[in-house]
Amino acid sequence: MPSNNQLDIHQLNGGLNPSEADDKWFVIHTKPRWEKKFADYCYKREFNYYLPLQKSVKQYDKRQVIFTKPLFPGYIFVKCTVDDKSILLRSGSIVRFIKVPDERELLHDLNNIYNTLSLDIPVVPHAYVKEGYTVKITKGPYVGIEGIVLDTANPSEVIVGIHLIQQAICIQVDPTEMELVSRTKPEY
Repeated sequence: MPSNNQLDIHQLNGGLNPSEADDKWFVIHTKPRWEKKFADYCYKREFNYYLPLQKSVKQYDKRQVIFTKPLFPGYIFVKCTVDDKSILLRSGSIVRFIKVPDERELLHDLNNIYNTLSLDIPVVPHAYVKEGYTVKITKGPYVGIEGIVLDTANPSEVIVGIHLIQQAICIQVDPTEMELVSRTKPEY
């Protein structure tokens, strides 16, 4: 029987800081629709994690329900030691651990997403892109965030992504509030 109880999930437990000593950041691929349950499991065991969430609104007859759902379904980011992986596996939520080859890049991407979502401005999921014009936002609410612009004729759409899982969101930015960083080409 389905439950109407919503888990009150903190999307960030701890900080998006580099690893220290034996702990490392991992991307955890969860079973479908288990992201929030796994985040709750991590929270109760005091693991550092990040689960990007977005608000969603559903209309049911005469009432409106606002809830949160994972921005990137099936993924949660956790910092733990290799020994802690066995504790996390006991949750029954994990499909696999994804190694992070470049922690600095992952944390840069996660901070971009976190800072974007913290503004509480609606974002739109977008296909991940490898090629375009890398821009840095220099003014306005998104200041400091980096992303990719695909169309120089309409540079108001900036794609902010997480390279490791090839997922992205799109934000609307005034073209006068950004500067070109580089031209991005796919690596073959």
